[in-house]
Amino acid sequence: MVKGVSKHIIEINDTGSKYFERVLLFVAPGRDGMSEERLRNEAKNYILKLSEQRSNDSSLRSRVNEKNRLRKIMIAAGLTLLTVAAAVIIFNIL
Repeated sequence: MVKGVSKHIIEINDTGSKYFERVLLFVAPGRDGMSEERLRNEAKNYILKLSEQRSNDSSLRSRVNEKNRLRKIMIAAGLTLLTVAAAVIIFNIL
């Protein structure tokens, strides 16, 4: 629900996202006097900044996933070496 009839709203229909078809931005009080072109440019820059942050978040997530994968491989390799060493010791005792 949108409250307040005196709000200035910028609507962006071309978001460049496959998930979102449009974005509504409510202009902060005191910024109503800015030109329509400047407000639209600021809105587009804001949307671009959000998409860049999302891109950075996903690359960070993939780096964390890669580190977790490497950690699991190292643990598996360590357990394998430990098992082989235990088998060698037991074999030598018998």
